[in-house]
Amino acid sequence: MARVDVCPQNWTKVIEASEKLGCGDDDYGNNQYLCLPHVNKTSLVEFCYEGIMGRQEKGFCLQASEGKLIHTNCVGFSSGCPETPYITSDFYKYSACQELNLDHHCYKFDPHCPPKNDVETNDTPTTISILVVCLGLAIVFIALFCILLFCRQKLRQLCYGNNRRNETQHILSPDRTDDENMPLDPQETGKKGQKKTEQRFSQDETGLGDVLSQDENMLPLDPKKTGMKGQNESEHLLSQDGTGLSDVLSQDKNMLPLDPQKTGMKGQNESKQLLSQDGTGLSDVLSQDENMLPLDPQKTGMKGQNESEQLLSQDGTGLGDVLSQDENMLPLDPKKTGMKGQNESEHLLSQDGTGLGDVLSQDENMLPLDPKKTGMKGQNESKQLLSQDGTGLSDVLSQDENMLPLDPQKTGMKGQNESEQLLSQDGTGLGDVLSQDENMLPLDPKKTGMKGQNESEHLLSQDGTGLGDVLSQDENMLPLDPKKTGMKGQNESEHLLSQDGTGLGDVLSQDENMLPLDPKKTGMKGQNESEHLLSQDGTGLGDVLSQDENMLPLDPKKTGMKGQNESEHLLSQDGTGLSDVLSQDKNMLPLDPQKTGMKGQNESEQLLSQDGTAGLSDVLSQEKSMLPLDPKKTEYIKLLTWNLPLMHIV
Repeated sequence: MARVDVCPQNWTKVIEASEKLGCGDDDYGNNQYLCLPHVNKTSLVEFCYEGIMGRQEKGFCLQASEGKLIHTNCVGFSSGCPETPYITSDFYKYSACQELNLDHHCYKFDPHCPPKNDVETNDTPTTISILVVCLGLAIVFIALFCILLFCRQKLRQLCYGNNRRNETQHILSPDRTDDENMPLDPQETGKKGQKKTEQRFSQDETGLGDVLSQDENMLPLDPKKTGMKGQNESEHLLSQDGTGLSDVLSQDKNMLPLDPQKTGMKGQNESKQLLSQDGTGLSDVLSQDENMLPLDPQKTGMKGQNESEQLLSQDGTGLGDVLSQDENMLPLDPKKTGMKGQNESEHLLSQDGTGLGDVLSQDENMLPLDPKKTGMKGQNESKQLLSQDGTGLSDVLSQDENMLPLDPQKTGMKGQNESEQLLSQDGTGLGDVLSQDENMLPLDPKKTGMKGQNESEHLLSQDGTGLGDVLSQDENMLPLDPKKTGMKGQNESEHLLSQDGTGLGDVLSQDENMLPLDPKKTGMKGQNESEHLLSQDGTGLGDVLSQDENMLPLDPKKTGMKGQNESEHLLSQDGTGLSDVLSQDKNMLPLDPQKTGMKGQNESEQLLSQDGTAGLSDVLSQEKSMLPLDPKKTEYIKLLTWNLPLMHIV
């Protein structure tokens, strides 16, 4: 006997089931297939009956037990009980005898058999009640959790704001007078503004560059000590070029927001920290505050915004830097910031992928840059990193707490530290490699991505593209071997100043006994009359700095420059808007364009000359006895300039 769920309800179904089981007919031709309830009323079973399909009495149903037929009275059924005698093979006609309540093991049409859904009905209210209670508790728990979380966040913000205010009150000296906390006088400093506390933020008159001070007790910038646009009175340095294409950094935890009416800045951050920049869309906005709210692009004119707490945004030009100086700064997410770089651990050094920006390391224990993560090819040998590109679009900054002011007499460079710090650059062919330490170990090209290495202990090498600079400031430096360094030039004696013929790099000589460059060997545009040389590329993208104590401010009427400082500080610009001439000395004489045929040259001892590219780049001389350039000696510049298209064609 086989269990089934439903018995056949018509003769056609009976024949189909009979054929499946292979049932035959009895001696009288009656089909022997039967589908009956089991005697225990636990299921329906089908089987082939082996006996005669005889006549059954009315008022009785049939049950099966081990192949035998059992009669059970159904007179009390509500309906469906056989009312006339019937043949056994016609049992399929009486469905009331086949429908069972399997839960209670009784016939459904038996009045004493409870309905099938009684069990479900008895359990359903309990189940529903449990579900309702659980759901209600879950809703209450979630609501309480949200309320607690909201209150905790509010308390944290309140505590954080109180701490910030307390720190600000602690930093501000109570002995300081109101006059000392007042904004800077533009007539005295040539700057547009200063905040009312001890932090300084100034701006030149041209609106093209920013100077930031991050020292808690920062005094106004002293150009005599730094030769840069800005450095604090004691230990911290931040400088900026005047092109409006570089970075604005604010690292003071308690920095109040800038007042755009005082500083001439267009943007202001959402809370207390400053992140603003000119409206050219070519600079960077940096936030180092852990709880910095995202910048409002409508206020700052910047394209980027941070995802949560830290901000690192970049314009789409690839011309600026993004620096993060927060010790606990998480790595940048390139998807969020549009930047290619990420820091090694807790300190961030990131850079765009254009090879036009700077990489700055301000941490004393900064790990070397990972070029795979930062997109930069350079790495510092020890602790401090200072790098500079060769496009004239950015500055060299030193932000180490113990960093001495740059000594222009030793380097003639925009930046050099007193002892152990390294200046390196990426290997795109657009930057410089500087070594200023007397005992500087050679760079490891595997670590820095640089192609060259020095002859002994001092490094002056550059990638093989011929677009970068080679600087030597060591008295005993051996000449570079062009076969080893891929450079095109070699120095006359012990000191090297060479340059490729593209006119895109710099040649600097800071040695007192430096012989004049041989243009045949170096492919340089100019040559100095006597001892000191400072020249600049002809791309119109670089800066000219004059830091001599006796330099007077430039006269825009004589030089065709756009700007001049109010008193002691000079920030000027040529008429093309592509390069800068900076003079920060008190007694700088105005340039005389009639002597050089250029836009600028000084009247007597100080030199500011220009290449033959129509006033697009600058040449600096800081020697007191420096004579003006002799155009007869530098005439080949024009030939070189005229031949540049041919060189590109070749």
